[in-house]
Amino acid sequence: MLASEGIRRLRAEALRERRARVRATAEYRAKAVIGVVAILAFLFGFAGREIRLIALKMEERRLEEEIQAYKARNELLKEQLRVLQSDEYIEKVAREQLGWTKPGEIQYVLPSKQ
Repeated sequence: MLASEGIRRLRAEALRERRARVRATAEYRAKAVIGVVAILAFLFGFAGREIRLIALKMEERRLEEEIQAYKARNELLKEQLRVLQSDEYIEKVAREQLGWTKPGEIQYVLPSKQ
């Protein structure tokens, strides 16, 4: 009986050690999986922010170019307005389109060919 009792104890101890190793391996794997998931979540969050930042920078660049185009157009319109409001242009339009003359001038009108 002594031998069988010793064998039973050895088997029980081996079983406990085996269970402890399986438990330790399972805990290690669980911690590793949690760690990998945490790292991936961090990387995806970081990558998402970086992608959003790049998109915002591209939008900012596009808007800056649009602003510059509108500024150039605005300058062109200001120059046109300045020319259209000048006395020289007003006089030219009045003479050519309205037939106005200065005092003492004689206007000649040529008959149109029909």
